[in-house]
Amino acid sequence: MLFWLRPLDRTIAAADVTILFAVGLSAAAVLAMLLGRWIDRHGRPFSMLVAIALVAGSGLAAMAGAGDGTTAHLAYIVFATAAATFLALHSGQTLRILPDPERYGRDIGLFNITNTAPSVVAPVLAILLTPSVGFAGLFFLSACLFLGAGIALAGLASAERRADPRRADRPNAA
Repeated sequence: MLFWLRPLDRTIAAADVTILFAVGLSAAAVLAMLLGRWIDRHGRPFSMLVAIALVAGSGLAAMAGAGDGTTAHLAYIVFATAAATFLALHSGQTLRILPDPERYGRDIGLFNITNTAPSVVAPVLAILLTPSVGFAGLFFLSACLFLGAGIALAGLASAERRADPRRADRPNAA
């Protein structure tokens, strides 16, 4: 992140990057608790995950297009907050949808691999892509991947809305 920010903000120091990380993760902890509570009250967790994935993708797109330090800092905070919130709430939905209670251990293990794989793939993509397309290209690709996650979850959100028992009493609810 320092290598990306330094050309946009010549005054940034490593300590400033640490502060940006801390702000994004702290905001995500608060936001995940608030949105988790909202989901508990109102249901439709997949719709919320779609919205958060879109915000994270938008943050990455803003990072790709950032032309100055202030924009870059704000775009990163939006991305970091949304991405960490997404991961927290996404993990929280795991037990809700695991198909076989006798295989929760295996299923959670597979789920954790899907959450860990991006942590392994992202640095490889950075090493492969930044020399040729720069950080903007890397962030744009990452934004597309996050938006793809949102689109994939949109199918679950749609099924979730159709299955919502609170909609059963309204005509033409589907």
